[in-house]
Amino acid sequence: MMSEGFDGGAYQYHNPAPYIYWNNTTLAFVVAVFAAFCVWLVVRIVNRKERWAMWTLATIVGIPLLYVLSFGPVCRMAGKDVLSPQLTYRFYGIYGPLVHRAMEHESPFGKTLHWWSTLWHDDGAWTLFRVTLMD
Repeated sequence: MMSEGFDGGAYQYHNPAPYIYWNNTTLAFVVAVFAAFCVWLVVRIVNRKERWAMWTLATIVGIPLLYVLSFGPVCRMAGKDVLSPQLTYRFYGIYGPLVHRAMEHESPFGKTLHWWSTLWHDDGAWTLFRVTLMD
């Protein structure tokens, strides 16, 4: 699908990067395994006061949290054309699963992601990683 951009250039809307799309059963299984591992680490921290378990827990909870929290600011940068088309292409490969979850308004996680990405825009508009500049 072609569209005219703000500067008069042609933009093409497409899905540029492949990513893993998990169905609900697979996602539920991965979440259950992740939660069990976190509980095991908490037990190690409480019972044995092991520092490695504390740092491991902080890392495996912190990195996914930072990934999701950075989605809103990156959507704003992509929407305001702060990023180059090549960088937007790479970010779409990284944030593609979140973009598609945000387009699903049925799930609570999708609604939250949609809200988080629109919170970062002045006019409340929702801008996805939408374009690559065509020659």
